[in-house]
This record gives sequence, structure tokens and C-alpha cells, in this order.
Amino acid sequence: MKYPQPSRLEQIHVSLEEDGYEPVATCKAERAAYIENQERLQSSLLQLCPADLWPKNAYAACCPQPVLVTSWHQQQLAELHTALVLSITDIVNRWWTDPVARFPERMPLESKEEDLLQWMDAQVPHLLPLYKECLGSWRPDFLIELDNRQGDLPTLENFRISEINARFSFNGFMFLAYGQQALQNIGICDGSNGVIGAADPTKFLDGLLRLFRPGVPLHILKGEEAGMDIHIFKIIARLPDKEWL
Repeated sequence: MKYPQPSRLEQIHVSLEEDGYEPVATCKAERAAYIENQERLQSSLLQLCPADLWPKNAYAACCPQPVLVTSWHQQQLAELHTALVLSITDIVNRWWTDPVARFPERMPLESKEEDLLQWMDAQVPHLLPLYKECLGSWRPDFLIELDNRQGDLPTLENFRISEINARFSFNGFMFLAYGQQALQNIGICDGSNGVIGAADPTKFLDGLLRLFRPGVPLHILKGEEAGMDIHIFKIIARLPDKEWL
């Protein structure tokens, strides 16, 4: 099996019987191989979390053909994350006090929302921590831009933010952590075939748990959506520290 060196994101098929991997677009694997990978992945997911906690049997929709990313993509995401933290923290700190930027005018809110935010701002730092100490959970949506300005060099892919939603933190994190761990457990990205996981499941879950105090009741205000991986989080919250996976 080949070891392609892509400059672009691509979905790959990893054989559990042979070394290496191939792009799904050109892979000639038998249908039985795809079915076997799917069954093994589902079995691994159910070992991590019982079926009744997967909303709408979501474990069955997890795909054993991951998207291959390069170190360039990883570096870009890390730098983009750092830039977002610095810029958003700066904007929040100046939201009510910068007469030149006029943030409230440029993104007006309902009066009751502004009253609440102003009250919260007045509680810092005596009753509430500084914003940089409680950034919370964001979910940036992005598009992939093809950059071929390098002439004869391979076309690069750049991440471009399209919008940022501030969601409660159980919004895909559990699927990411368990999905990544399951792919590692069945040998798709454990390093034995040249593929390693792009995310550290334990690091994600640890970061998630540090967003609140586990010893204090947690209340989530929800609207019409029933929620997905918030139901899976119940099993994580009840387990001893670092024994989630």
C-alpha cells in the first residue's frame, strides 16, 4: 500500500491487514474491507460508551475513513487558535470602553442583553474573573482556501474563519474524543501504519472538564435542540480523573 504525501486534506482508507493507507478516491479495496473497518469502529465506540447514551445511534454514523492532515495544517490551526484568543480577548476587554471602535454600535444587541453584559463587566474582577481567565467554549466555522500563489510549488490550503459560535462546550467534543480514541484502539491511527491521531482525546476531555467545577451542580440552558453529546458527557463526569478512555 502507498504512503502518499498530500498537500491537501484528503480522506483515506487504512487497511487493518496491511501496512500503509490510500486515498479513498483511488482506493481499490474490497467492499468487505470497508464493512470490517466499520464494524470494528462501532464495536470500539460501544466499549467506550454504551449504546443507550449515543443519541439517535450516532455511533453508527462514525466513519472509519479519516481525513488525513499534514503538519502544515496542524501548524496553521495552532497559529490561528493563538490569534483568535489574543484578538477576541482584546475586543471583549475594550467592548464598552473604546469610543473609536464603537463595538456596541457595530454589533447591537437587545437592551436586556446589553444590560446583563454591562452588569457582568462591572463585577470584574471582584465577583467574576477576568475574561482571559474564563474564555469558555467557542466553535469557529471555517472554509478551506486554495492558495496557488507559490508558482511551481504545490497548492496550499489555508483556513479562513467564516463565523464563530459561542456554544456550550458539549458540542461535538465528546464525538471527537471518543471517535479519535476508537480509531486508535482498532489500529487505524495508532502509528503502526504511518498514521497518527491529529487530536489527543485525553487533552480534549481534560480541557472540557476544566471549564467548570465538577463538585458544583452544572446547569445548562437549552432551547429547542435536545442536544447530542451532552448525554454522553454524563458517563465522563461520573468517572475518576483521567480514567475516561
